[in-house]
Amino acid sequence: MSKLEPEDVFTPAAPAVGSIVYTRRRGPEQQFEDTLKEQGTQVLVYGDSAIGKTSFVLTELRHKKIGHVRVQCSSKMTWEHISNELLRELKEGIEHREVTSKAISPELSVNLYVAKAKLGGESSKQIEKIIGGNIGTVQHITDILCKKEISLVIDDFEKAKVSNTKVCVANLAKNLSDRAGRRKSARVIVVGISDNADDLIDADLSIASRLQALKIPRMNNEEMEEILNVGFAKLGIRGEGAVISSLAGSFGGFPKYAHGIGLEVSRAVFAAGERELTKDSVQRGIGAFLRRYCRSANARYNKATIIRCKPKPEYILVVKGLSEIGAINEFTLNEAKLAVEHYVRKDSLRLTKSGEMFEIEKEMLRTILKRLSKPERGSMFTRSKITGKYRYSDPLSPIFINVGEYVA
Repeated sequence: MSKLEPEDVFTPAAPAVGSIVYTRRRGPEQQFEDTLKEQGTQVLVYGDSAIGKTSFVLTELRHKKIGHVRVQCSSKMTWEHISNELLRELKEGIEHREVTSKAISPELSVNLYVAKAKLGGESSKQIEKIIGGNIGTVQHITDILCKKEISLVIDDFEKAKVSNTKVCVANLAKNLSDRAGRRKSARVIVVGISDNADDLIDADLSIASRLQALKIPRMNNEEMEEILNVGFAKLGIRGEGAVISSLAGSFGGFPKYAHGIGLEVSRAVFAAGERELTKDSVQRGIGAFLRRYCRSANARYNKATIIRCKPKPEYILVVKGLSEIGAINEFTLNEAKLAVEHYVRKDSLRLTKSGEMFEIEKEMLRTILKRLSKPERGSMFTRSKITGKYRYSDPLSPIFINVGEYVA
């Protein structure tokens, strides 16, 4: 019997780097590998939240034995914070402390440091000569990455709100491209949440041509199923393939939530002193998952479907009817119409006789979607101004609806 605990296997709160359970992303992997072979090409990795972007990048760099430093952004993080964190991680052999300084230029805002030697007995003057007094500039960071032939991974870049941060990162990308030569490993890899790569980084045409944007898609059902199958097998938990397959298909292609449900179901199995998935353990695990991750989705659902303390059947019909296609994709009004009609034909709400044809008027559906997009109805849906397509504003909403069927 396995001595592993559920927490050793399923890790929803951390990148799955070196994890017991990691599913390879074969399509993106090949694109990433091809990009890393190119001289001077910098990388921009983007996509939805909770789809494993960080795990993907760090695992691929580790697999290819490429040295790297990861820096996580926050809303108040400046270029100085990024460079400071990099220097701290690399432990450059110089002990330093930050002092107040003014920006030398808008593009190359710097930190100045009071430095002293840690090794070799070098004097402060010698060190100052080596670093030129410009610790932390874009040029200095470029020199370090090229010298050490490592990559700088800037994660959560969508949080970078300070004006000089994106400008300096774009300039770093340009510098590294210009200095590429044989130093293929010296590059910047920007990772962030976005539907559009252009929203993440300020890049003029000269820089944009050096950036390779790679969108990480949501996982397909087979990949999600692999996470659960491998994890349960490592824990010695047996279960019917149909149950695991049904679970895997309910989480919209988000590996974080596959890890989350795997963790909660495994805990329920262990608590019962069993090593087999039962209906009770699955329901208990799903209940724990919903309480942990879906409180806001539950509140949003109630706000959308309950009017004056009474359920609104047509709103429930639309919200539930779109949960299957909406868990993964944006959808047009015509696609929404077909999905709702299909849902009714399954007799889920018993609004029609089994198998009876049902048709919802397109204008009625358009009106309902518009109403459910308003704040007073929980902003359940949002519509793209560019494509005109609809989607759930919170990706956890369709997950909450789909998974909730197990414990209803």
